[in-house]
Amino acid sequence: MATEFFHCHTHSEFSPLDGMGKIPTLVERAAHLRQEALAITDHGLMAGSFQLYKEAKRRDLIPFPGTEAYLVPNVADKRAKRSHVTLLALNLNGYRGLVALSSLTHERSHYHHRPRADYAALASMHDAGVTNDIALLTGCFYSEPVQALVHHGHAACRAAIERYASWFPHTFVELQHHHIAREINGVRWDDAQIVEALYDIAGDLGLPVIVTQDAHVCYQSDMASHTLMKQIAYRTPPDEAGFPGDS
Repeated sequence: MATEFFHCHTHSEFSPLDGMGKIPTLVERAAHLRQEALAITDHGLMAGSFQLYKEAKRRDLIPFPGTEAYLVPNVADKRAKRSHVTLLALNLNGYRGLVALSSLTHERSHYHHRPRADYAALASMHDAGVTNDIALLTGCFYSEPVQALVHHGHAACRAAIERYASWFPHTFVELQHHHIAREINGVRWDDAQIVEALYDIAGDLGLPVIVTQDAHVCYQSDMASHTLMKQIAYRTPPDEAGFPGDS
């Protein structure tokens, strides 16, 4: 019997210095676990989409090509802090829209250390009707809503989510629980607190929630290699975990 869960936030080897899973291996594992679909959401690009489509069809899985985009309020501001937002294509038109967005983020006007989208780009997609065919997941700890929550409170988080929902009719409040606690401005935030706050805000706004695992490897046994890769890439001390990281 197939499980109702499938991964909607997955990083493959096409997330440079961040993901390690090869797409054929990820698809094979999803099929083995009797999951019905798989989404690939690599950082800032969609290079694995075609391979995902081929491998998923071969295994009779539904492929959801996507991306975890880098977002800033305005690309003209080179000092703007990047946040993450998860976008999934629901059909061919949505896929074309995400490919166009990804291409835009790599243009000279948008690229600054990372390929960046901004509010104007998302609003333009809405005006063109493209967002009807794309699911927006509000993102991981480094998303705008969660960063707004831990730095500025519930009202700021709610405002960020409302902004997304005004552009994307298929907005899902993304819940992740990795059993991690962080101290932000002297206040301890653990994943359970963040999940509870996001769940309450989603209820207030009448938006659906979606539970994801910010997957960067395929098997638990890959974690040691992934940690070493992150330590080398970001020069972190040996006692610091390689995941999750602000990439």
